[in-house]
Amino acid sequence: MQRQPLLIVLGLVTLSLVYGACPSTDSTLIRWSSVNDWMTKGAQVEISSSQNVLMDVSPPQLQFINIFGTLYITDTIDVNVSTKYISVYEGGKLIIGTPDCPITKKVVVSFYGPRSNHSVSDMGVDSFDGTSMGSKGLSVRTNGTLIVNGWYKGPAWTNLAQIATANQSSLVLKDPVFWKAGDQIIVTSTDYSETIKNPLSSVSWQKGNGDPDQTECVTVKSVAGNVVTLSAPLNYTHWAGHYQYAEVGLLTRRVVFQGDDDSTAEEFGGQVLLRKAKKIQIIGAEFYRMGQKGLLGRYPIHFHFIHDAAGLNYTVAQSSSHHNFFRGITIHETYGVTIRDFVAYKTNGHMYFLEEGGEHNNEFDHNLGAVAYPIADEEINYGIPMQVIPSDNEPSIFWITNPDNIFTNNAAVGSKFGFWFTLPTFPIGASYKYWQSYNSKYRPDSLPLKMFYNNTAHSSTSHCVFIDRGVNQDGSAPGGNPYWGSNSVVFQKTTAYKCRGASVWSITDLQHSGGVHVDSGDMSVFFNGDAAIHDSIFVGSSANLGIVPYARRQCGISTYDVGAPQHSYNNVFINFTTDYKGYYAGGQCGQGSGLQPISRTYNNTYINANPYTMSNINLGKGAFVWNDVDGSSTKIPGGAVVISSNQLISLPANSTGCTYNTTSPMAWVCPSNGYGHVQAAFTDPTSSRSYSLYPATLLNGTVLPAARHIRYTLVDMADRKRTGSISAAGDGLPCVSGNYATSCEAILFNMPPKRMIGVKFTYNSDFRASPSQFRLQIGSLAPGDWMYVAIPYPTSARFQLTNEKGGLLICCC
Repeated sequence: MQRQPLLIVLGLVTLSLVYGACPSTDSTLIRWSSVNDWMTKGAQVEISSSQNVLMDVSPPQLQFINIFGTLYITDTIDVNVSTKYISVYEGGKLIIGTPDCPITKKVVVSFYGPRSNHSVSDMGVDSFDGTSMGSKGLSVRTNGTLIVNGWYKGPAWTNLAQIATANQSSLVLKDPVFWKAGDQIIVTSTDYSETIKNPLSSVSWQKGNGDPDQTECVTVKSVAGNVVTLSAPLNYTHWAGHYQYAEVGLLTRRVVFQGDDDSTAEEFGGQVLLRKAKKIQIIGAEFYRMGQKGLLGRYPIHFHFIHDAAGLNYTVAQSSSHHNFFRGITIHETYGVTIRDFVAYKTNGHMYFLEEGGEHNNEFDHNLGAVAYPIADEEINYGIPMQVIPSDNEPSIFWITNPDNIFTNNAAVGSKFGFWFTLPTFPIGASYKYWQSYNSKYRPDSLPLKMFYNNTAHSSTSHCVFIDRGVNQDGSAPGGNPYWGSNSVVFQKTTAYKCRGASVWSITDLQHSGGVHVDSGDMSVFFNGDAAIHDSIFVGSSANLGIVPYARRQCGISTYDVGAPQHSYNNVFINFTTDYKGYYAGGQCGQGSGLQPISRTYNNTYINANPYTMSNINLGKGAFVWNDVDGSSTKIPGGAVVISSNQLISLPANSTGCTYNTTSPMAWVCPSNGYGHVQAAFTDPTSSRSYSLYPATLLNGTVLPAARHIRYTLVDMADRKRTGSISAAGDGLPCVSGNYATSCEAILFNMPPKRMIGVKFTYNSDFRASPSQFRLQIGSLAPGDWMYVAIPYPTSARFQLTNEKGGLLICCC
């Protein structure tokens, strides 16, 4: 009985020794240098389950280290290890530094081996499920342990507090840092992205004037609080102000996992493959020349098919990954991992990678990623394609296949997309097989967003935040399958600037709140569905001029052609005047094609900014109405409607006060009169989309040639003075054979409901051109609204009506 307290104390001491304390002081540990066989070049080291070993020396180059017991690397000396691989088996532990004694010196683990060994699984398989562990790297099998504690103090990355100009040799940061002379850091671009004059055809989106990549890797000379002196001057100016602040991140760490010097030539570095271990904690580590380009599952850091890791506290923090060959951090069918204060720079393919759509309940907090290069379709080296999934030719910094994760305080710089929400209908690849057996109804594209808060994206070649194009089973993302969220899903406090495309492209029913959008290349926010953007700031043109002469259109919020009305409220628009085409820019714009619901604006503020512009709409392609509910945008008491000017505007006889603006918004502006507006189109009934009447057979039996469309004239039969003629978009131009091109899109128009209109179809001078079949589409009808439509047909005509949407059709009075 009296011995029990003693046994408990010993147990506590043992745990403290494993995960805390300073193992170098434990005299019971076997010193590596005392085992002669381990001190010979090419040694094959196996640490048995009964051995606890302290590496007290840098060994010669080894074949491998298999760990069944425990291997400690401590802070007593600099250690260099060169080996083909390290395998941590069930019950084994690799512990490099502890929380009480982190590594303050230098531990470098180098993995060697040629690409010709890529098909060899030197590290064998995980006995848990037979997973191949591959070659050239570190593997931790099921029920193994990996603990890394490199010394750190202060933030892994921060932002500039003052502008750093080209040829300047010092940085003033927002936060004090504790970096050392000789450390490498990155300073991110605050300009538009890099372009290439002659890229491969599959990555033609990179094509441009040869604009440089302005993210710089520089060396620290000295540090004094928040002032960092560099060993050489900067090549480019990096902005700080007007909501745009360059990120500055630390690459150098005290513990390094790297591919050997020969890795670069073959783009075949080391890899870290992690299974369901007892404990995974990686703090203060650097991953350099890692990843094996072209090989599925061989990444710098890879959490692989662990499933539920909740409660295990798997963490990667205060670490870096740079100049790698394939990805940065990958989470694959794993739930409950935390990635925090991580800096990733230069890799191929997607950088932070949620692999197949089953990944959920993971947390990404305060991570920085910059510069992900595409892997082109044409790249075939060493007899194998380098592109593992098709979307790697459009790389993103964060590739997100499941919204049920937390993303807070992250920054994404460069590549084609910053944050890409590419949500599959069902998990793909190996995850598809798992979920079909576990929960066949699990749909990532319909899950709630756990959290997206205070994230920044900039300097992307396309859209900075891209919520569209769900990934297919083969890893391609050609289009369609957007995020089927709801308008209760909120993306909060997103900052985006210098995006060559949209700052946010959002094709779904979502809210965007509290964001800042500056100097977008095409538009700030492009959205549709039952969506809203509010309490945000939009800057069309800032003082950050940069060095890239990028021609761009200034548009704040642009609607699109799918879904319910969009809402814009409590926003501030600054500097939206004239765009590069000479058109008038504006806070709210019309974009896309198809039937448009009536979007609403209220309580918005404009500073040196036009409230609206409709100038980008081509004839007949879109029918847009913005309802200025409170008059804050049009300055009309009681509110007004702003209607795209290139369709017929049919107004009641007692309507007064409508004006047509030839400047901004290049549209009709009418006081609210209680009538509302609807959008209508006569379209091809054989198409599922709103395409023009092409091909069509006319009333007189004529079949339209492939290059023509029907035109029609509308008459407001309540006020015959208000008539107009609408021509099809691209009338007289050929459509793409076997497909519908832009020139075939629908003829659309705006008009008030509760009206009677006459329609005369025309083809050349033939006024008997009523089609033998057509679809009448009407959008934005409110309950109780109605329309009479009169179309001339012979008295002998017989009709068949189909009600597609559940409305009431009454024919042939």
